Amino acid sequence: MNKKGIFFTIDVILAITVLVIGMAVTFAAFIESPTYIQPRSLSSTLMNFFVSTNIDELNVPYVTELAVDNTIDNSDDSIMVAMGKLYSQGKRDILVNMVRNITYSNDLVIDPFDFAIFIRDEANQEVTDSNVIYNSSDWKSIPETHTLITAKRVIVGLTNESRLWGPFVAEVWVW
Repeated sequence: MNKKGIFFTIDVILAITVLVIGMAVTFAAFIESPTYIQPRSLSSTLMNFFVSTNIDELNVPYVTELAVDNTIDNSDDSIMVAMGKLYSQGKRDILVNMVRNITYSNDLVIDPFDFAIFIRDEANQEVTDSNVIYNSSDWKSIPETHTLITAKRVIVGLTNESRLWGPFVAEVWVW
């Protein structure tokens, strides 16, 4: 009878140990769930910054230089409208440099998140390298563990008050 008691005691201790380890592993997997609020807030904040901030409100030497040499013809335009004009005129290099300078001078690069800005034609629904205006890391290799949140706006406008450009879809991806 004494040997049976020891056997059952050891059996119970092993069973409890297995249960505790199993529960610890299960709960550890759910400790870090993805945060949706921060990327969603960041994507809408970035998009609102580009839509609501005018060129003349920026204190970025490169953008001021573009306004002085009339590459940006209307400094009352928002950053997004200026981006759309440059995109429609095929001035991709100037556009990429402008967004990069605005991004770094206004501290829009926020750790631990990465983001990318795309502008594409309404007819072209596919996002490719030719649509990328800015990316803080490689947008093609977004880890599966990260949450991708996008903010979109349609931009359209006039070039020199006579020719319509657009509509283009501007997107900000945050992950």
